[in-house]
Amino acid sequence: MKASQLILFVFLFPASIFCQESKNHARTLEFGNLDTVTTIDNYDLFPVYGRNFNADSFKINYYVPISKQLTLNEKIYLLAQYISAYHFRGLPIEVLSIQEQNSKTTVIVNLKEDSRTKNSQFYWGWKNGYFQGSSEGGETTICLKESFLQRKYKGKWINVVKFYYEGKPIKDTWDHINLYGELKR
Repeated sequence: MKASQLILFVFLFPASIFCQESKNHARTLEFGNLDTVTTIDNYDLFPVYGRNFNADSFKINYYVPISKQLTLNEKIYLLAQYISAYHFRGLPIEVLSIQEQNSKTTVIVNLKEDSRTKNSQFYWGWKNGYFQGSSEGGETTICLKESFLQRKYKGKWINVVKFYYEGKPIKDTWDHINLYGELKR
């Protein structure tokens, strides 16, 4: 299996699945035990986190392969696209800005409703889906907060993430999410 095929295979399957490199080289990569950003060839595998409902903590749901050659901005944008597509049914996640001030990098992420389908009877969005209930709100908080902060990544990364909803800062008025203010690494 070539490295590009391996990256694709790793991304498409949950973190607990293993794979073999080739028939001749029976090297097995056990991704379920990794709790940090791992490197394969010229790619870093960034974990996307979710809630571990048994322990009220978080776990790794899957990995996003991101080329080491990309800039920090490109990595953040790509991570946002993957999380949107594969965790939140394609709901828009916009990176509004990435600012560096006093050697501290802050990213502002805007969560938007899908304007194409939000008037549908069966619409599942941020406000009426992912922000509702303790389970869904907890999963959403952990996925967004931990996946953007990447606390165990040793390379250049952001220090702070701020989340907005529909262009305005998220406030502490939501019952089941904790995405307000400056979330620090």
